[in-house]
Amino acid sequence: MVILVAALSALPVLPAPLLSIPLPLQQESWDQIRAKITVDQIHPRDPVDDALARRVDDTYLRAHSFAPSEDLAAVVEALADSSKIPMRVTEEAVDRANDEGFSFAAEWSEPASLRWSLDLLCRDVNHAITWSVKGGKVVVSTHEERLAKPLLHLHPVKDLLEYAEIDDLAYLIRDSCAPYLWDLDGCALEPGGDNFLAVTHQRDVHLKVESMLAETRAFYRSREGAPKFELPKALQDGLAETRRLRELPVTTSLTIDEGTCTEWLADIAQIAGLNYHITSNLRQELNLADTIPMGSIRQMPLGRVLRDLEISLDARATLLPGWIILHTEGESFEPRAHMSFDVWDIVSPSLHSDGGILFPAQLEEQISNLVLPDSWDNDPNNMVRIGEDGVLTVSQTAEAMDELCELLKKLQKVAIITHGRISRDPLAGR
Repeated sequence: MVILVAALSALPVLPAPLLSIPLPLQQESWDQIRAKITVDQIHPRDPVDDALARRVDDTYLRAHSFAPSEDLAAVVEALADSSKIPMRVTEEAVDRANDEGFSFAAEWSEPASLRWSLDLLCRDVNHAITWSVKGGKVVVSTHEERLAKPLLHLHPVKDLLEYAEIDDLAYLIRDSCAPYLWDLDGCALEPGGDNFLAVTHQRDVHLKVESMLAETRAFYRSREGAPKFELPKALQDGLAETRRLRELPVTTSLTIDEGTCTEWLADIAQIAGLNYHITSNLRQELNLADTIPMGSIRQMPLGRVLRDLEISLDARATLLPGWIILHTEGESFEPRAHMSFDVWDIVSPSLHSDGGILFPAQLEEQISNLVLPDSWDNDPNNMVRIGEDGVLTVSQTAEAMDELCELLKKLQKVAIITHGRISRDPLAGR
């Protein structure tokens, strides 16, 4: 997952100024647009509003109770009285809250930050309203009132493309930074050439995107020792040969009701250039002199031919390098593996642990349900278990192990994306 860490650490991270470009975008190449961006184009913030935003962060409301209220203005006034911070609410925000069926009630016994209280107020109406610091007051308004003209900025992601697809990074940004605002007029996100993400949004969203990408860079760079989910080479080579044999085209001269089990198997094995074996347990169950209805085979993959034979005999056919083994359902001839995987970056030992996306029992259930789900009861030696040390131990066939490795890689990728998410609304209070 993590490659070229040393080389990556040497790559410069370009400064990230913002550029305002009339919408729709000018018909220029991304490189031309990038060349126009200078640090002088970042607009400074009002120091009075900056100071008030810090007060919002540092202000905590003591134990408080809000009786159920359908009046947004009354709730904002109560917050202003409790925090001693000036606030106002716009008429448009009141109308929007009423349209959403606003009804607010809350109670907390421990001190709660004013920022958290304002965020809670906005979430209560499905983010139909927002809040910001402007003109020396906390202003509760609609998003349309809050938003300034969107700014285009090309965020450099060349170094991150060593680890993730550009579409995954775009998904991460959309899902983490004000996900409910991307459909507003003027906001957009698209690849900007091969090495950039072109984001058109509010300045504060851009700053949060830059912070998130910086955290993602640090996270990837820290993963030099991250677990690798790969089969040993011997198992990989054996699986590759088995899969090649399954696709091998075979043709037989035998026709429907013409051959016995032994004749069919001998003919198929000869055409495929393989040896064959019928186990003694299956010989006791079958009358090998009986003709079996197989039909005519014309250029069919060997795997499909053997599947038809399994159905006709109610038996199992296992392909191994150089061999076809015909056996009963209760017998197993597939190569087996007993392996351990370190899954510390996928599993959370408890609710309060950092990292991980699944509890141990959830990962065990995912594996049983998604990796050859019908195979786990075929052999009493099959098992999956996660120890207290975060090590996953699995005993299964090589093919199941191969699918397990692919599942773990996907879950590890989800974990990386999840760890990079930003939980707070980047526009709130800015």
